[in-house]
Amino acid sequence: MRFPRCPHCTECKAAFTDERWKAVEHTGWGPVRMEARPTLCGDCDLQFVVAIAAATTDVRGAIGFSSFGVLAYYAIAIAIAIAKASAWTLTPVEGRPARIIPVVGLAGCLVLAFALSLPSVVIGAAVLLIGAAAYATRRVTTERR
Repeated sequence: MRFPRCPHCTECKAAFTDERWKAVEHTGWGPVRMEARPTLCGDCDLQFVVAIAAATTDVRGAIGFSSFGVLAYYAIAIAIAIAKASAWTLTPVEGRPARIIPVVGLAGCLVLAFALSLPSVVIGAAVLLIGAAAYATRRVTTERR
């Protein structure tokens, strides 16, 4: 029975899953090579890879790309609120802010988004365009059915 000798992760001490067990289980007649036998579970292995990547690469690009995405999201949400007139139809009794507030918010999001580094803006805009194209393609193909 294999469970009494089932390997455990050297980091979190969790028992390996069946898939991980198959990766470390010795098969064949040759000698056991320790470097080919992983010692980390899948979660700890992923954390190790992310930690190495964060320590050895420049994460400013990822932060800029993420910032562009968040600012674009808010700009789209504000633009939709303005276009659907929900920012204009509330009364002061209902808690409507001054009518200029959504416009200033939209302008602020756009200024901040395009003030980021050029690679962040280009990559962020490309991802948004790819997402919009995928959405449009899916919508057209589902309407034809």
